[in-house]
Amino acid sequence: MTEIFHSIKYDVINGQGKQFNIDIFINDKLQLSLSETKSSEANVATWNYCYSDEEKIANLAIVLSGEEQQNKLLRIRNIIVNKQPVNIYTGFYYVKDSPWWQSLNADQYKKERRRTVLHGGCLGWFGHIEYSYELVRNKKPGKKQLTYNSMPRLTNNGIII
Repeated sequence: MTEIFHSIKYDVINGQGKQFNIDIFINDKLQLSLSETKSSEANVATWNYCYSDEEKIANLAIVLSGEEQQNKLLRIRNIIVNKQPVNIYTGFYYVKDSPWWQSLNADQYKKERRRTVLHGGCLGWFGHIEYSYELVRNKKPGKKQLTYNSMPRLTNNGIII
């Protein structure tokens, strides 16, 4: 077991003051549950997680949920795992269906989905975003080596632990 420090720096835009929740998971295990009711900048969520020796790939999920409102946004500024950045642009964003999405015609739907998938670390719709990274164990002291794996959906370089 290896305990690793994690941090996520983020901004919140909450125009109507309704509560929404941010839940953070690693490999389907809840790490943090945050509630936001007002706009704020430069928030930092930190926690430690113990990776087992069997874990080769880590999946970090950030879930945005709550009472529907028009003006809301979660902007992820950076994700750090063991003092190493995770590329925020490579997450897979899964938007929760809403009546607005269902009201779009096929062309509008395709255009909006494309714009949403190219998220840039910004979540304006309820749903979740997933980041995957490989866990690289440094077996030789003093010699850090990154390995690159061509596994499907692996979107970040290895994180040395």
